[in-house]
Amino acid sequence: MRLLFVAHRVPDRPAKGDKIRAWHELRALAARHEVHLFALDDRPPGADGDPGPAGAPPEWAREVASATVVPLRGCTPALRMLRAAIFGGAITAAHFAAPALVRALASARAGRRFDGAVVYSGAMDPLLHGFRPRVVDLVDVDSEKFRLYHELRTVGGLRRLACGLEWRRLRALERRACEEADATVVCTAAEAATLREFAAPRRLEVIGNGVDAAAFPFADGGGRAAGEILFVGALDYPANVDACRRLVDEVLPRVRRTAAGARVTLVGSAPVAAVRQLAGRPGVALHADVASVVPFLQRATLALLPLRVARGVQNKALEALASGLPLVASREAARGLEGSEGREWLAGGDADELAAAAVRVLGDAALRDRLARAGRALVDSRYAWSALLGRFVSLVEEVASGPLPRAAVSGATQGAAP
Repeated sequence: MRLLFVAHRVPDRPAKGDKIRAWHELRALAARHEVHLFALDDRPPGADGDPGPAGAPPEWAREVASATVVPLRGCTPALRMLRAAIFGGAITAAHFAAPALVRALASARAGRRFDGAVVYSGAMDPLLHGFRPRVVDLVDVDSEKFRLYHELRTVGGLRRLACGLEWRRLRALERRACEEADATVVCTAAEAATLREFAAPRRLEVIGNGVDAAAFPFADGGGRAAGEILFVGALDYPANVDACRRLVDEVLPRVRRTAAGARVTLVGSAPVAAVRQLAGRPGVALHADVASVVPFLQRATLALLPLRVARGVQNKALEALASGLPLVASREAARGLEGSEGREWLAGGDADELAAAAVRVLGDAALRDRLARAGRALVDSRYAWSALLGRFVSLVEEVASGPLPRAAVSGATQGAAP
């Protein structure tokens, strides 16, 4: 089959959650079909894998039949977003609607026949409006994330105002996308339930996120540092910035009342000023833009994810579980996980509960060992990419090969509620 694959970020050498899934989907499809990638690149010029000024595809793109990568830099995306904010469009979709990408897609569709398309993220769907058959991988219901940013005041000032506008506009876009597409994919049953609250997808499938377990080797407790609490994530992402603040300002002081030697290590890319300021606090260290997070996952005592805004499956949680790092998470962050609280991880609601769970883990070597082994077993049994990608490729092939019934909804979905 000849397929289009349209993504909001070029899925090269993935280290961020929004690229990891796209990378695996793209490679799995390209192994069986002729795939033509169209993607945006918002990295600084000269970044690893950057296609460069000549537009030549980087080495990673050799797995696909062709790759069209359009830079997304400068002031033009901001101007498009401003126009959308004023005139009523979805700001996220405007950000990604680069004219060069729109023209490239139109030219490709005019010049050859495609059997189907995969659209990665709802905000990209307007670029293929009217094209069928297509599969839209929403991954998460992004409009819900913006609603929570606004209502929980995770961001402030004009950004909060923008989120208040965006969640309604993006929700309307997501509704149109999944009601027009031949199949819509989300990564958890909870996301599917949220989507069904405001939309009636033609077909809705739940295909979870995976983790490359070989890339995150299991490490037992023998070589781990005492009292080190780890948070890993993109440190310019509002939900993660909010979680870092919560961890340092609210959770760590409560932990240190009992475990005086406890300390926090923040690891991730592009830390904003608010995160850098946290590194000046007692017992807080920051490691920015590291080559690999694996050494930190193998050294820490526990991973703590106090996220208030968390959609879908947290890759940072899967990576901790794969590494044998005991996990304590907010219930929002743990909501998308398979397994059960108390067996593979511990969870809490407010800062007191999260701190109490962390203190339990820090003070109990047997508990740490039990959580570590159960967490890795969960990853091996439920989060292997091979099985998940097999389902995804089969779905795309089914959609591209024939018409689908109007109201088909998958009944065998990973993570579906009993």
